[in-house]
Amino acid sequence: MPESTLTPRIDLTALVLAGDRELRAALLGDPQFRELVEEDEVASARRDRLVSSLRLTRQARPDFFAALDRVVEHLGIEAEIEAYCLTEPLPDAFVTAPERGRLLVGVSSAALETLDGAELTFVLGHELGHALLDHFSLSPELLERDGRLAPTQLARYDAWMRYAGLSADRVGLVCCQDPDAAVRAFFKLTPYSPLRLRALEVFARSLTYHALVGKTGGELDQTELEREVTAIMQLMDPSCLNDRRDASVVVRDFLALAGVAVAAADGKVVDAEHELVIGLVGPEGRLSDGTLIEELSDEEFERRVLGIAEKLCVRVSPERRQKILEDLVAIALADGDLADAEVEVLGTAAIWLGIDPRFVEKAIARYASALD
Repeated sequence: MPESTLTPRIDLTALVLAGDRELRAALLGDPQFRELVEEDEVASARRDRLVSSLRLTRQARPDFFAALDRVVEHLGIEAEIEAYCLTEPLPDAFVTAPERGRLLVGVSSAALETLDGAELTFVLGHELGHALLDHFSLSPELLERDGRLAPTQLARYDAWMRYAGLSADRVGLVCCQDPDAAVRAFFKLTPYSPLRLRALEVFARSLTYHALVGKTGGELDQTELEREVTAIMQLMDPSCLNDRRDASVVVRDFLALAGVAVAAADGKVVDAEHELVIGLVGPEGRLSDGTLIEELSDEEFERRVLGIAEKLCVRVSPERRQKILEDLVAIALADGDLADAEVEVLGTAAIWLGIDPRFVEKAIARYASALD
């Protein structure tokens, strides 16, 4: 048997989104984040899931191994791959971080029953894509155990995970070479993400995709592809706290006013919260029209924030308004604690933005766990 190698025959760098590369570099450029990554490896939650699983054989599930063989062939890798089935009610699959050229693949019983061959090929290609693109070196398990990262850094990590997922989607499509099958798989998987599906459909129209699968056609060059995907990711990215260029003046002013309200809700503004608000309004605390926030009366403060929220409800999509709420959650959690008064203000901000207040609970849970 040839020596195992996880070096693919195709050029995977063409599949990696610019945001995947840039956010990864930004994360690893932070000494605190890099320290977490470089610490002793923790036990993989994925590997733990395999404890009660059943190992799959070619005799028992030839359909599964036919899909896996297609993935291995299209990627051009030679590796020892063990496959396991977990009794779970929802379609799901995952792969462990590679160890000495060996991979463990897990698939739920629901996935085996509901996915056809082409759909399964896409899903397995996606999962192996995570391994080949070294996404596990920034494993969620490393962050789940640690509370040292600031919420804004967690937001950046959350954004990177979204980009990494799209990069892996592209690997899956190259493996199955059937955009319709990828669409069907998306509808069967939980949770279904229409924005991820849209990003994959755009990639399927690109010259890059057609070249990688050895087909003629494609209408989008690399520049056009990146432009369209960037527009989609602006809806998916969770934070505009770190980049003034990405946010409109209206969004900035709302975040500034609501951020002040959230930070001060518990009666004290700690340094971490203060730094985030300063990032929005500058050290003098001015809105875009030059108004000093501290000089606003309570009535004027409320009038302004409600007026801006009304504009956002008209001009900005619900998805983008949800991201604004996530930024407010980041401010509230900057001190590592969340007071009842802060939660109450967050719920009020959700109502201002026309968003179900229950979304706040989901956003808090996601930041608290550091998982997507």
